[in-house]
Amino acid sequence: MRAVRHRIGHFLVRSGTRLGRPELVARGLLTMAGVAQRDASFRILTITKDVFEDDVAALNRYGEEIAFDIIQIGVLKEIFNAFMPDGFDMPSNTYHLDGRYRDEKLAYRAFMREVIGHLAGQHGYAAVICCNFSYVAAQEISLACREIDIPYFVIYREGVVQPHRAVDEKLPYHKKKVFFGPIHARKIFMANAYAARWIDQMQRDYEHEFGVAGAPTRDIVPVGIPRLDLVRADRTVGTKRRGLTLFGYEPRVSFEYFREVTDPETGPAFLERANALAVRHYEAIVDFAVAHPEVTVTVKTKPTSKTAIYVGDMLQRAATRHGLDSLPTNVNLQTTDTPTALLRESRLAIAVNSTTVIESLLMGVRVLTPDFGGLFESGAPWSFLHDFPELSESFDSLEDIERAWCEAWTPDDAYRDARERCLEFFTLHKADELTSPRLTRLLAAELSRAPQARSAAAAE
Repeated sequence: MRAVRHRIGHFLVRSGTRLGRPELVARGLLTMAGVAQRDASFRILTITKDVFEDDVAALNRYGEEIAFDIIQIGVLKEIFNAFMPDGFDMPSNTYHLDGRYRDEKLAYRAFMREVIGHLAGQHGYAAVICCNFSYVAAQEISLACREIDIPYFVIYREGVVQPHRAVDEKLPYHKKKVFFGPIHARKIFMANAYAARWIDQMQRDYEHEFGVAGAPTRDIVPVGIPRLDLVRADRTVGTKRRGLTLFGYEPRVSFEYFREVTDPETGPAFLERANALAVRHYEAIVDFAVAHPEVTVTVKTKPTSKTAIYVGDMLQRAATRHGLDSLPTNVNLQTTDTPTALLRESRLAIAVNSTTVIESLLMGVRVLTPDFGGLFESGAPWSFLHDFPELSESFDSLEDIERAWCEAWTPDDAYRDARERCLEFFTLHKADELTSPRLTRLLAAELSRAPQARSAAAAE
């Protein structure tokens, strides 16, 4: 039934866009929307992508006063593209600096202003939320919402980075490669305080360079990561936990904003050395799988990503050393299951510079990090767990993995204390504290103050 609704809705969106009928597009989006089946004081239309659907699921399950309906950013991209000429090129990082396509942008904004007006009127949406501020298709929507007094918020699904490199390295990389512009939102909700700082600095830098004010500091609010509530509220694990889960990694991605990579003089040589180490790490993982056929080794990657191809090639290369034409039968490549589902059956996790490190800690799974420390100056921070040495265990060989797998391991007081400090630092909440209630209370307070707020109950 959902697939049928999606096809019908998609047809209405395409037809309405082609005919210049915003009311048809609004009806199509409503038909496609994932509607939260709950009573609430306010209903919000939420623009999602990938893992942010888990954030929305947590907000609907554990939040208060608000119901979150979802539409995918992909369908908004289709509408945006229909307003642009063939072959247009509009990078997100220069969107606000690029004078091209001005008429097309304004036409798209005017059209979406009417679409959002219909959505608010027909379904009582009190606000719009997006999971990112850099999406080209959403940047004009933020302005359209402002023009018709519909609150627009961002719950930023990214932002967890190596904290010592956030302002000096992540920020310049982000400005150059991802986004540099004003964020037009009532509030921008961030994972933690240091993530909020580098976003705030980006807004200050833009105002200094171009004289255009971005989001004020008071509107960039650290709140935590809602989707981790799904883990916090249910840390039930399998009775045997016989698996090892590898969250696939690629040095080019794990260290993409590090100065050692972005420096054109040092970057290529650094990545060559990092990839050589990664070869050794992946060989150790396959060696472990061959030596322990009773252990299920699950390799988790995002579908259709370049990293998924990289990881597959690394594993196959390692398997060839054992005379195998394919991966060992106990190595399972996984792109669909959530990290939490895999961790419930895992005794050991391998991850680096990813929120999966945090999820593993929440699930009580021992974490190994591939050892890249030799690539950096002594003491230089390169891992998420740099400031939490009690939690940081690295591996460089089969023997390191076997030692962690075979030895009896029970977290001691020092480990548990470090885990709580780590979780509070990266997510603002300890292991048994939820993000969604606080975030939804903040949103509800904002909507209650807004004279244009539309309650779901009033719409009915």
